[in-house]
Amino acid sequence: MNYKKLQRNGFKYSQRMKNKQTRAERILRQWLRSHNICFKQQAYFHDTKRLFIADFRLSTVHDGKVIIEVDGSSHIGKQKYDAFRTKWLKENRNCKVVRFTNREIIEDMPTVINKIIELKPLRVQYFRE
Repeated sequence: MNYKKLQRNGFKYSQRMKNKQTRAERILRQWLRSHNICFKQQAYFHDTKRLFIADFRLSTVHDGKVIIEVDGSSHIGKQKYDAFRTKWLKENRNCKVVRFTNREIIEDMPTVINKIIELKPLRVQYFRE
């Protein structure tokens, strides 16, 4: 598959995924927005052969990116593939990948927030009124 086609498919697929958010993804997105943390939801990454969609990509102050994956029922039985994606994102895109389950986000958001804050200084977006 060529580069342009991967890019076009990545954009279309990420748009579809934004429209099919889980409850946990909506809760996390709402928290990130309310704290003005810069993020991109359903961010796509690709090389010449593969396309990966990350649930959230957070910007950090320095250099790296933090990927947050929200693992729900669609990830059951896909641990091997998820491990491959995590390794690929770390090695090829210099990303730190953190995974939370839907249950963790819905039932224990304070712990999730603490883990996110501990990662790296996150870039904060201030909006003019």
